[in-house]
Amino acid sequence: HGTLFTSNFWGRIAGMLAGIKTVSSERSAYKKPDLIIYDRFLSYFTDKIICNSEAVKKYQTEIEKINSKKLEIIYNGVDLEKFDENLSQARKNRLAYRHKLGIQDDEFVIGNVCRITPEKDLLTLLKTAKILLEKNKLLKFIIVGDAVSAIEEETGYKKQIADLINVLDIKNNVVMTGFSDDVTKEFAIMDLFYQSSVIEGFPNAVLEAMATGLPTIATPAGGTCEVLTDKENGIITDSNPKNTANKILEIVNNPEKAKILGQNARLTIKNNFSGEKLARNTEKLYNQLVYGNQKKN
Repeated sequence: HGTLFTSNFWGRIAGMLAGIKTVSSERSAYKKPDLIIYDRFLSYFTDKIICNSEAVKKYQTEIEKINSKKLEIIYNGVDLEKFDENLSQARKNRLAYRHKLGIQDDEFVIGNVCRITPEKDLLTLLKTAKILLEKNKLLKFIIVGDAVSAIEEETGYKKQIADLINVLDIKNNVVMTGFSDDVTKEFAIMDLFYQSSVIEGFPNAVLEAMATGLPTIATPAGGTCEVLTDKENGIITDSNPKNTANKILEIVNNPEKAKILGQNARLTIKNNFSGEKLARNTEKLYNQLVYGNQKKN
């Protein structure tokens, strides 16, 4: 069982040579053309391909031309027990960590957690921030994550972000934390989560933000709308900075609405996207491959 391109590539070859059942996991709704060719060929030697959203499954069938009978949807999940334990500890240090990042007690924090890549459309996030700061100075924006230094496209995009922050003159209100090995401490200081992506498979950051009970605003990229329902457990927006700014202000100015959305978001993750459910669905797939329709002894 491999996950993502490299482990899928070698795992499929190893499974084929060993003559054993082979499973691969797909997490993206975008792939470079040359990688698609390899995936399409190796899919013939793969028993099941797990897609983590309907959006990824659609990409596999329509773009990669993979046989739909090989595809199985198993959603990502959050290990709530471990996540809650880490989050509880992080919240105890909330104020200290805010101060470390230069965030004052009376400032409202809007955050995003992502790899710094063009598909996350962080330039739109910054343009949205500029509009919001013209209406409310007590806002801080944090971007958690980094670019992969070996990928020129990502390092170039990181520079574009830094340049735009200077052009918009919002450097005093934007914090780029870099890579974090435990994002619960960043989630603990946020008051709202905003995903600005134009491409997603199934966004783990949105799942985790919702698991914390944060009100979440996100674009409908990839499988986002499979977990987030507009005006019920979050807000769906578009890539227009002015539209998004207005929706964010509704949350900033209405704490009761923010609280309700956050509570509904948390309940959604607990009921439908837990780590336990992910594990059970994966186990079920393994049993089907090994035992077929026979019951496991």
